[in-house]
Amino acid sequence: MVSFGLNLWLALKQILSAPFKDASIWWVLAPVILFWLVLEIYFTKHKGEELGWNTALGNGISLTWITVTLMKYLSENKFAAFTKPKFALVISIMLYGFFIAYISFKHSFSDKTTFLLASPTPIYFLAGVSILWAYGVLFINIYVIIDLLLIYLLTLGIVHMFKRFSPEAETSDAPFSI
Repeated sequence: MVSFGLNLWLALKQILSAPFKDASIWWVLAPVILFWLVLEIYFTKHKGEELGWNTALGNGISLTWITVTLMKYLSENKFAAFTKPKFALVISIMLYGFFIAYISFKHSFSDKTTFLLASPTPIYFLAGVSILWAYGVLFINIYVIIDLLLIYLLTLGIVHMFKRFSPEAETSDAPFSI
């Protein structure tokens, strides 16, 4: 029997190679990565600024349109990559996007809770994984799930370290200053 560590290593290799198995995936994945990076850099440079209700709403809407795009992909391919678990996951993530948009629009929960649920890292990480899975380049098993959780925690740690150790952007009172 193959060891636990070896299975985790093989799953990590699958995750890291997944985006390169189908070049068409980058039409969806590249904007997600770009939006994610821009938001993370913005909040790293402007440390005193919190997420905000409008950005939380936008993140929920972004996650929703990403899942709509995934359902379009599945339907255009005559559901060749379609399976019940895949459909259920895409619908679940779409519902999460709707949920984030709804609670952000209505201010249903505290700002702290809403901003945690709608922050760029969980939204865009989840979107990226969903894209890889819906396109059929990432096959989910327990080892992939464990690795994804570890990658997510590592990503949170890296984002936290960047926010903690990068200098805050200088502010200017001048209108239209860059």
